Amino acid sequence: MVRTALFLLLLNTSGCCGFGFKSCFMFYPGTGNMWSSNQNIANLTDVLSKIPDNTTKLNMSKNKINVIPPGSWSHLSGLKYLDMSQNKLAYLKGGAFRGLGVLKLLNLTRNNISHINSSSFDGLSMLQSLLLNRNKLGTISPVIFNSLPVIQHVDLSNNILQSLSCGDSGGSSTLQRLDLFSNSIRMINLSCFPALQHITLSFNPNWSYSLTCLPPTPG
Repeated sequence: MVRTALFLLLLNTSGCCGFGFKSCFMFYPGTGNMWSSNQNIANLTDVLSKIPDNTTKLNMSKNKINVIPPGSWSHLSGLKYLDMSQNKLAYLKGGAFRGLGVLKLLNLTRNNISHINSSSFDGLSMLQSLLLNRNKLGTISPVIFNSLPVIQHVDLSNNILQSLSCGDSGGSSTLQRLDLFSNSIRMINLSCFPALQHITLSFNPNWSYSLTCLPPTPG
């Protein structure tokens, strides 16, 4: 039986995929999908230079990437899905994802992220879902939402956050779902998110919030 062809874009020469190569991409023709999960990759820049410009979905999970240099994505402006989960990221630099103007989903789950620069998400004007669960975030600046004008879902569960507020210049008017379970939340100002429809706060000790901040019930 003839099956859909699976092409391998080979990057180095010495141990993966059962073909004797150190690292490789699986490219699914006609889909724009590139997979390089669990390939022991540490240097993001060298790898990205080998990826076709027309890639729309990129999975680089389960590697050893610890930094995303600004400008890394300059030739991948068509990316809509990016999975960087289960890497070694600890800090997101300003402009880390600049150039990904049509990205819709960004998965940063299960890294070691403890700090996010206020401009880390600059340029993500079409991002709808941001997954930051299972990291080491103790604080998060609400200003980051200013870079995400159409964001709908943010997952911050399983971090060490104690509060979430927006001050005078943060928050989101489009966020509909916010996951915060398994943190150390004691205070959250829901007026920062007037479109919010669902929030999870289970497994947070002593958390509290003002009911007057909840969005009004339709009708």
